Amino acid sequence: SVIIPEGVKTIGSQFCARCSALQFLSLPSTLISIGPGLIWGVNWVTTILCYAITPPTVNSSLNGNPVAIYVPDGSIDEYKSASVWSSHSSIIKPMSEYAG
Repeated sequence: SVIIPEGVKTIGSQFCARCSALQFLSLPSTLISIGPGLIWGVNWVTTILCYAITPPTVNSSLNGNPVAIYVPDGSIDEYKSASVWSSHSSIIKPMSEYAG
């Protein structure tokens, strides 16, 4: 598990790349941008929680194969239509459904 603390605004490229055991990633509400390849080479991440109300910009792609991305309930449509996030629209879910 990786939990990025509140206050972080930017995550650099390939931050969690090749973290082969990564299964859970929590992104803070303060996040504004994510570098390319956030989870590149990670095939087992099951859950990403993104608390940012406005979808952070993503340079390139998230990569990896997340099973579910949970976002603030009121931001579902915004995430599903945002650049890069939209390619994961089928797995974007409201935070209220997260049972972790």
